[in-house]
Amino acid sequence: AVVSTQYGMREGKAKRINIKLIQQILSEKHHCDLVELDPDNLVEVEVVFHKLTDLVFDAQQGKLESIQHVKHIEEYFDRMSGRIKIFDPLPNIQVIVDRKTMMEAIQKCSNMCDLDKKF
Repeated sequence: AVVSTQYGMREGKAKRINIKLIQQILSEKHHCDLVELDPDNLVEVEVVFHKLTDLVFDAQQGKLESIQHVKHIEEYFDRMSGRIKIFDPLPNIQVIVDRKTMMEAIQKCSNMCDLDKKF
């Protein structure tokens, strides 16, 4: 059986990792159909992996096209919940991209380290 897999990443990153070669190897050796994730035309698959940090960041900065793409992807992931495997769920990325949340986490860790030093 062929495993249907989608990937999502910027074109430059896809070229750097040689996504075409990865697609070929997965198809020939592992019976895996790897297709690009299209936020405007999401199709049912079994696995999704992505590097959409830039897209999430752009959405958080208010870029309308990115906001719409992230919304479509989130709705798709919600609809497919339990039926697909998602590597790196978007909420995990949103926390990392949110500088305020990241700084609060760093401060919390720093405070914990300070407490450890006192004992």
